[in-house]
Amino acid sequence: MQSKAYVFDARPIFPLLVTARQYWTQDCALDDPDALTLVFAHATGYHKEQWEPTLEHLFALVRDSGKAKIRDAWCIDAPNHGEAAKLNEKALQWGYVPIFPWEEYARAVHLFLAGLGKGVDVDFASRKLVGIGHSMGASAIILSQTYHPTLPYISTILVDPMLLPPSSEPPTGGPRNGLLEGAEKRRDIWPSRAEAWAQFSSRPAWRAWDERVLKLYVQHGLRELPTADHPDKTEGVTLTCTKAQEAACFRDRLGRTKAYRYLPHMCRTMPVHFIWGEFRDSILTAQVIEAVMSEGTEGRHASQHRVRGAGHLIPQMQPEGLARALCDALSFDLQSDGSSRPMERGRL
Repeated sequence: MQSKAYVFDARPIFPLLVTARQYWTQDCALDDPDALTLVFAHATGYHKEQWEPTLEHLFALVRDSGKAKIRDAWCIDAPNHGEAAKLNEKALQWGYVPIFPWEEYARAVHLFLAGLGKGVDVDFASRKLVGIGHSMGASAIILSQTYHPTLPYISTILVDPMLLPPSSEPPTGGPRNGLLEGAEKRRDIWPSRAEAWAQFSSRPAWRAWDERVLKLYVQHGLRELPTADHPDKTEGVTLTCTKAQEAACFRDRLGRTKAYRYLPHMCRTMPVHFIWGEFRDSILTAQVIEAVMSEGTEGRHASQHRVRGAGHLIPQMQPEGLARALCDALSFDLQSDGSSRPMERGRL
């Protein structure tokens, strides 16, 4: 698998730089206008490189099965995550705390694909786009379709999307968000990457990850000190997405609400696929998922699958199972007439 890194600059209409990476293999149909361009968006606290093990499996599956035809894949960082967080660290200290709206990620994806800036010499308007988002990234992919000019998405794949019906939202002043509390309390400085790896790989929650993804997190999810948030620390490493920015993402409720409201319209206009983890947590419960799949989509989703051995963090825990689910969704789009219709649930 080969890749190329990009920095996209849409200033002054968007004050944050956008970082992305293009992936392809020698088997990809790079010059075929009918081949698919996959666009990936990640979850809160992660980075675009988390998709690499999934992509390696997916490219191999497509090559061996012939189920789909991929031109290339593009993974885009949220502006306060990954490489983008390093470039934007000064700008992020003004106006993006205590809340970082998920719509800022959606806007970054839209500007990037619409070519409303400089730094990327690709005409995505002529591509057949498939949007693939995990958790917060799923909302970003959905909301990126609400801006002008319209992007040429032909389908959308939502991986354990953080979409909560209004009835699932805690009341104002009610119980605190466990994800927010975790972000606020988490450790964010280590003497070295080696010591960070030793800590992560010894904890049960991290041991559930695919080792390749955990190594990528240590490589890309951490950065050297000092930083704008830790100017007095001269040795060691810290989080690329700072605690303050991760917490700011978890404080936003409007983005996921807008994405949920737009979901039925999207299901009427293109195939929309859902990929869920086998294990549920206290936020995306079985009841929430049922509401999303019925009222949220008005029963018009194209397909849904569950990935064995994974909870919410499917790309981290089961990249191979996720790749099989993605391959099946892409195959459905290739064989369908473009209309969105229910499909039996599968397990992968």
